[in-house]
Amino acid sequence: MGPSGFDRTHVAVVNFIYDIPLFRSNQSRLLKSTLGGWQVSGIVTEESGVPINIGIIGGQGGNGPA
Repeated sequence: MGPSGFDRTHVAVVNFIYDIPLFRSNQSRLLKSTLGGWQVSGIVTEESGVPINIGIIGGQGGNGPA
């Protein structure tokens, strides 16, 4: 017997924050305060193993068509 199909032997998680440099050093105080200083962030997860299929089995408690 080998490992289960749900075994996740290798897992890599990376998070990031990127400061968008636009309008940060602009002379206009309005542009600097409204459009400057924005950030983009995210989390990326990569795992080995077979894909997990997520679904609804059985009744939905009246949340869908009959």
